[in-house]
Amino acid sequence: MNGQTKYLVNTFCMALFYIILGTLNVYSVTFLFMIPILIIPFVIYALQNENDLKTHILTQSCIVLFILLSSRSIVETGIYFFTVFVPAYTIVYCFENELAFPYWCCLSSLSVWGGMFGYFSLIRMWGIDLVEIYLILMETYTAQLVQSIETSTLVTNQESVNILLDTIKTQQLLIQYAYPTLLFVASSWITIFILFNMKLVGKAYKWKLPKMNELLNFKLSPISLYIAFLGFILSQGSGITSMLGLNIFFLINILYQFVGLCALIHVLKTKNINSVVYFFGVSTGVMLFMLYPTILIILGVVDTMFNYRKVDIVI
Repeated sequence: MNGQTKYLVNTFCMALFYIILGTLNVYSVTFLFMIPILIIPFVIYALQNENDLKTHILTQSCIVLFILLSSRSIVETGIYFFTVFVPAYTIVYCFENELAFPYWCCLSSLSVWGGMFGYFSLIRMWGIDLVEIYLILMETYTAQLVQSIETSTLVTNQESVNILLDTIKTQQLLIQYAYPTLLFVASSWITIFILFNMKLVGKAYKWKLPKMNELLNFKLSPISLYIAFLGFILSQGSGITSMLGLNIFFLINILYQFVGLCALIHVLKTKNINSVVYFFGVSTGVMLFMLYPTILIILGVVDTMFNYRKVDIVI
């Protein structure tokens, strides 16, 4: 089998794989958060077969057309385009330009996140508003939780009950308004899972992939401090402005948490400590990340301002 024939066979098999998944209704809301895993076969194909832009456009146009014809659903076709096609090409772009791993994570997370929002916008045109469904479910769950607490006979201190109810309602409002940020966090975890699997596949194909430990050697640009401050100011407003500001502030704080955790791990790695103390320190950092984020946020802000780790990768 010569090179041209092998290339055509690989292209046909790759296209057929995604078309068959379309006929099986895999591109559906039910599997939405698992669909980005389907990026991996396409990335393997793209990195093993150097195609020009025209070939990529032709191949993807055929896939989209056949998915549309087989599923007869613009929604399922949109899921493929926004959650497989767009993120896959982002990863291929990162590989071809030999970007550092933090840039891989950042750009791929943004593409998955943006793809999901693109999909949400598409299906809203067809009368399906997933955001509205999410908000209704949150309100229903909170109402049931509040009712169960108010009718419970186990709690006798009414003041404690009132504090707990206020806390629950505040958290509900926060989750309702900050769903774009929560979706970005989910997209980031999906991306890390995908890139981890790509790393395993890359060893088999002997690809030159960036090291995952580079994720511990990056910092945020000092501009992020001004963005966080702007988000805080906007969050004090009302309506869409408040929601935008809250999400900006919330997202930057999550990034500071992660940078703070990286800074803590960096300090532990650079000190001459035994493995037991190192494990205990990392475990403490993870617990702080989940339970007491303020400490890590402060570490992240200090690292952003002074770069005491002296890292070169800046996002």
